[in-house]
Amino acid sequence: WDLTKLSSITAIKLSLKNLLSKKFRFFLTALAASIGLIGIVIILAISSGFNKQIKYFEKQAMANFPIVIQNGVISQNVNNNKLENSSKDLIVSETIANKYHENKFTKSYLDFIDNLNNNFISSVSYQYPMDYDLKINKTTLSSIKINMFSINKDYFSSEFNLLTGSYPKDNNEILLLVNENKEISRSLVDAFSLNRNKIDSQKIINQKLSLKNKNKDIKLTIVGIGIIKDESIIGAMQFNYDKDNFVYLDSLDKTLNKNIMPQTIYLYPKDFKGKENIINYLSENKEIVFSDYAKDLTDTTKELINILTIILILFSCISLIVSILMISIVIYISVLER
Repeated sequence: WDLTKLSSITAIKLSLKNLLSKKFRFFLTALAASIGLIGIVIILAISSGFNKQIKYFEKQAMANFPIVIQNGVISQNVNNNKLENSSKDLIVSETIANKYHENKFTKSYLDFIDNLNNNFISSVSYQYPMDYDLKINKTTLSSIKINMFSINKDYFSSEFNLLTGSYPKDNNEILLLVNENKEISRSLVDAFSLNRNKIDSQKIINQKLSLKNKNKDIKLTIVGIGIIKDESIIGAMQFNYDKDNFVYLDSLDKTLNKNIMPQTIYLYPKDFKGKENIINYLSENKEIVFSDYAKDLTDTTKELINILTIILILFSCISLIVSILMISIVIYISVLER
């Protein structure tokens, strides 16, 4: 018999006895071992929860964000992978050629947009290049200083809070928009012949103005003053804080912009499923590219979360390594004592 040999059962009994006699040290060892692992598990769980919440947010809250189609040259996402080229010879860049795309709106494409299924879409908004000057009384405001856009009459109440007056109901009626501070430009105040120190909003109602260019002179009447709602999507997308903003009925577009191609088209889906159907429909036309603002925003958020997750996992791994070192030291001291 080898008296120096320790049986497995005896070793287990001695280890348990040693653990029970040094409960506090055992607790610290177990805590050190679990800190790193628990940290990694928590971080992965939080990351997974964030990604699920982003998908839910995209389906619910961001489903109504517009799909934007712009006329002209636009930039698009391309693969920017770096290629190894150790020689002095030049190589063809696939990135430079594909980074920019030119959309060319035609009447047939506008008909293509008009044929969208109304069950998928809640509103279509067209933004035209502004080539009109605004004449109020004897004052003419350059097209550079004003921003005019149209929406469907069904969306006035959901997009704007009415400060005074009423919403436009006819093509010759227009709504003046102000920001949350209820500010308008000095040039507009002077055009209305109002007192700069105390502006009575009621005196703006029923003011006559006209949109003029070389070919047209369209008479309009301000019937109301509105403020963009916090939850507004259409208004917030097209409101310009650096200009005086006016909104008119989309039915006036055909008169204002006859034979003119829109600069931007905004498509507002009814829900997430409708959005998917719209994207599938637009994808049938390979000549025109479009942007999905909601997807771009959520993709950026996901990328940020993934970067933060990697950083936190690295910190947890450092914590795990430190825990292992602590455990090794405790075990070593325990062996020396034994």
